[in-house]
Amino acid sequence: ALYRKEGNYPQRLEIKPWKAYRDLRNEAYGLLILEGKDWQRVRSAFQQKLMKPTEVVKLDGKINQVLVDMVDRIGKINVNGKIEDLYFELNKWSFETICLILYGKRFGLLQEEVNEEAMNFITAVKTMMSTFGMMMVTPVELHKGLNTKTWQDHTAAWDRIFSTAKVYIDKKLKRNSSRDP
Repeated sequence: ALYRKEGNYPQRLEIKPWKAYRDLRNEAYGLLILEGKDWQRVRSAFQQKLMKPTEVVKLDGKINQVLVDMVDRIGKINVNGKIEDLYFELNKWSFETICLILYGKRFGLLQEEVNEEAMNFITAVKTMMSTFGMMMVTPVELHKGLNTKTWQDHTAAWDRIFSTAKVYIDKKLKRNSSRDP
């Protein structure tokens, strides 16, 4: 077995396009961007709720249902042994799973008919990922300074991602606060 030891604070690739967007919109850095003690603090909070085996078991059946839906979808869209955009389908599956875990909600991205909000969100994720790659090669500061189409598309995609996520975070917080005494 190969083990990786990085100590308490792992060093990861700096994702400048994501930082630039958050700085522009004054949004907090997330787990994938934070470093050092800030990363450990957020990671510990996630670990308490999302990574304990006892917590994972509670979601096991629901996560398996998302996987069953993904396998069914692959069977339906497989045309002569080919899938037109597997990457996009995998994004839908991961988004569906993550939203189930974080918000307790399925968006129906693996169904035949997908609602507009969910499709707009997953399309924004696809745009963000494609533009982020371009700005990892050509400096994000250049794209931002020249207000390139890549930067505009990246920013618009993140705006959609954040606005949609905030709606469901607020709903989850409201549900949780109504359950607490």
